Amino acid sequence: MIRHLSATTHFLGGEAQKLCTAVAELCRTLTTDQSGGYRPELHYMRGPGPKWREKQAQAGTETSRQRA
Repeated sequence: MIRHLSATTHFLGGEAQKLCTAVAELCRTLTTDQSGGYRPELHYMRGPGPKWREKQAQAGTETSRQRA
């Protein structure tokens, strides 16, 4: 696509070429900024949290009551 734009702007002249270059750079910047890239540390799970521990503690006391 870049080659196609280059060939087109060659026939249009210098000002049009500058405009096309600016528009292409703007599109490239917007798509790069929008995606943000993959950051695995945001998705890394470190283990069970406090809610899980609370549930397990409640389940453990209910089980011990049932056995007694």
